[in-house]
Amino acid sequence: MCKYSKKQEAILNTGRELFWKHGIKRVSVEEICEKAGASKMTFYKYFDNKNDLVKAVMNRVMEESISRFDEVLEADTSYSEKAKKMMVLKMEGTENISKEFMTDYYSLNDPALLEFLHIKTNQLINSFMDSILIAQEKGEVRSKIKPEFIVYFFNQVQKMANDPELLSLYQNAQELIMELMNFFFYGILTNKEEYNDDQDN
Repeated sequence: MCKYSKKQEAILNTGRELFWKHGIKRVSVEEICEKAGASKMTFYKYFDNKNDLVKAVMNRVMEESISRFDEVLEADTSYSEKAKKMMVLKMEGTENISKEFMTDYYSLNDPALLEFLHIKTNQLINSFMDSILIAQEKGEVRSKIKPEFIVYFFNQVQKMANDPELLSLYQNAQELIMELMNFFFYGILTNKEEYNDDQDN
């Protein structure tokens, strides 16, 4: 990862905090500088404009996510444990992002920003897909289940974990995520009643 000066670090952290809370459009360069304790001259020394800061913030977030995902995938644990940890990481990475930020991000009409997000997102998806294929080779995941289905399901789990009605049944989002992941991996049957998938034998 890149090394930043203290001022640059302050601007990045402040930008992330304000963007996450209020979205992009409402936040001004002046507001960022004031809260970060930096001058506008310092801001423009490191960033071309506000969108450039948004890209830098997202780059840091995505790089952190990729690094943490890789750590989980390289751990010597079962695939089900890895999958649960990956889902928790995914939720933690988005829990403080406001709807305003996501709406603003996709309505910026900045091709470079959207392309950047597309590339980084695909990088994460490809790592996840590779992990599924490896797990299938090891016999930890059924060989006939489509990796694309698992990726799709994980995205749906995140949506379900944000459902107020479902979330109200649990103490927190992480407890609900664990329930959903356990349901996905183990179903509702006990070990004695384990479902026998003859098609996969």
